[in-house]
Amino acid sequence: MSMCVNYDQCPFLKKYNPEFDKSVALKKRVMIYCNGDLEDKCIRKKISRALGDSSYIPVNMMPEGKPVPGTRDTEWSAQVISLLEKFSVPAN
Repeated sequence: MSMCVNYDQCPFLKKYNPEFDKSVALKKRVMIYCNGDLEDKCIRKKISRALGDSSYIPVNMMPEGKPVPGTRDTEWSAQVISLLEKFSVPAN
């Protein structure tokens, strides 16, 4: 297993890293997506590639494409929502 090449720059990881010790769900996602077998399935990475720029990815989007618990996807752009549908991850 290798660490994601975006690990050090990922806005999701930067913002929510302090929460990982408090949230088993967030910590588990990092272990399986950012440092594990599902790295190539990361929706954040797929959308970033499709848009050509990671700055369009909502910070509160988890690697599987859902909003961090306690947050919403209501401010996500239509373009991001469309790509979520394309990658078969329904928006909440």
